[in-house]
Amino acid sequence: MLPFLNRLSNHYLHLTGVPLRSTPAGEKYVLLKDSLMKITTRLASQQDYQWLYDLKIASMRTYVEAVYGWDDAVQKDFFDKDFCPEAINIVTVDGLDAGMFELERNDNWIFLKRIEIHPLFQTRGIGSTIIQRIIAEAVANGKSFWLMVFKINPAKKLYERLGFTITEETETHYKMLWQNHFLQPTRFPRG
Repeated sequence: MLPFLNRLSNHYLHLTGVPLRSTPAGEKYVLLKDSLMKITTRLASQQDYQWLYDLKIASMRTYVEAVYGWDDAVQKDFFDKDFCPEAINIVTVDGLDAGMFELERNDNWIFLKRIEIHPLFQTRGIGSTIIQRIIAEAVANGKSFWLMVFKINPAKKLYERLGFTITEETETHYKMLWQNHFLQPTRFPRG
C-alpha cells in the first residue's frame, strides 16, 4: 500500500473506529498529486449495504441537511428503497473502498444518478477520473451525459471544469449536461 493510503487507513480507523476495507486489485493506474494510485471499480453486493449507507452519511449528509434537513429514519428508508447493489459500482483506490457511483443509460444518454467519494479520498482526482471514464463511454457510444447536483455542492465546479453546462435548475439542484458535440443537442427527460 502506498504511504498516503497507509496513513489514510490509520486516520480513517482513528476517526470512525471502522477500518478501510481491501478489495481485489484492478487494472488502472492514475498519477494524482505526486502519488501513483490504482483506481478501479467493482459491482456492489449485498455485503456492501452498511458501508454504502455509511458512505452516504459521510459524503452527503452536509448537503441533505442544509437543503432538506436530515432525519435518520427518513434517510435510511430512502436508502433502503433505492438500494440495488447490481446497479452500483464501488470505486476502489489501491484496493480500498473509496466511493461509489450509479448510472442509468438509454439509447441517447447516460445519467449519473449518484456519485459519492468518501471525504478522506476527495480532492485527489478520483471523482474526475471516474467522470472522465464515463465521458469516454459517452463518446464511444454516441451519447450525451448528464447529472444533477445540489446547488450548494462545490462539485458543481468540477463538473463545469470537465465540460458540463447548466441547462435547467430546480429549487435545489442544477441539471448539467456534457454534450457530445458529434450529436444533435440533447434534451433532458421530463419527470
